[in-house]
This record gives sequence, structure tokens and C-alpha cells, in this order.
Amino acid sequence: MRRRSIALILGLATIPAFAQTAQDKKLCSGADAPPDQKIAACTAVILSQQTSNPDRARAYFFRALADSDKQLPDEAIADLTASVAINPHDADAWFNRGINYHRQERIDLAIADYSKAIALDPKIYDYWLSRGLAYRKTDQLDAAIADYTRAIQLKPDSADAYTMRGLAYEKVHRSEPAIADYRAALKLDPKRIEAKLGLMLHNIEP
Repeated sequence: MRRRSIALILGLATIPAFAQTAQDKKLCSGADAPPDQKIAACTAVILSQQTSNPDRARAYFFRALADSDKQLPDEAIADLTASVAINPHDADAWFNRGINYHRQERIDLAIADYSKAIALDPKIYDYWLSRGLAYRKTDQLDAAIADYTRAIQLKPDSADAYTMRGLAYEKVHRSEPAIADYRAALKLDPKRIEAKLGLMLHNIEP
């Protein structure tokens, strides 16, 4: 009888812990909670002995997003580094770490992470556009043009990609494709200022 009572007490004692973990997981991955609440919930998930490795990797990922919302790139990078250490196949984690490196002007590291994300999932428009922007930042213009081209293939209605490719063509003195891209961008977004200015540089009325 004593053993049954102890077992029952121990069993009941675990229920609140499991319930709390489930609540923290929901809050950690939810979109509506304020960043501070998300960080606290994700931290609880990370520290819990009940958390599996895949769930811990996702908790680091979601905490990093909250870090970014609070303009804390160093903390976000640390969390994303922990996430990919557990699950190196998460393309989004590599991509988001690249974004944070990019914001810090650590462009070579950003390019490396964008490239890792692309290798894992090459069909994501944002990965190619972001790496193109990073290549342009370091004047690797042919590589930037190639990435913008792939971004356009994946999302043909992207005024951003056409505009960025037009600007890159401009920098390598390829006027005709630059003009064509500015026109394509304005067809998609008639208010695109960069494309209008690009055409005006060639004495073309937008």
C-alpha cells in the first residue's frame, strides 16, 4: 500500500511539469506573444530535462527570432549556433543566422550561412535574394546577378529581385539588361523609386 501511494504521489507530481512544458512550447513557438515572454518560455523549454533534442533545437531557433525582434543580434547568433549544432539540417536556422551576420556587416559569414541554407533547400526565394544582396555588398557582382536571376525564376513577380538585378547590371556597365529589369520592376510595382531613377539615368521617362 505504501509503494502504491508513493507511486501515485510521484505520478501526480509529474503532471504539472509536463503541462508546464507543453504550455512553454506553445508560447515559445507562437507568433502573438511579446518577445520577452517568448524568450522566457523558450528558455524553460531549453532547460527542461523533458525536452527532446529536436524540440530543444527549435526552442533555440524561436528564441533567436525573439532576440532579433529585440535587436539583439549577438544573442540571436548564439542561439542559432546552438540550434544548428543540434540540427545542422535546418535551412531556416542557417538562413536566419546569416541575416544576423548580414546586419552586423559580417558579410563573408552571412554568405557562408546563406550558401548552407541554399544547399539544404534550394527552392526558397529569400535565400537567393539575400545572398545576392550580400554578394553585391562585397562587389561580387556576377555572383549577385546569378543569385538575383535564380530568385526571379523562383518568384517571377518580385519587383525587388528585378530592381536589384538591374542595379547590379548597371554597376557592370550592362545598360540594356539593366533597363529591361527596371521596366520589369515598374510593371510589377509602378512606385519603385530605384527603378524610376535607373531609367532616368538613361534619359528614359519612367
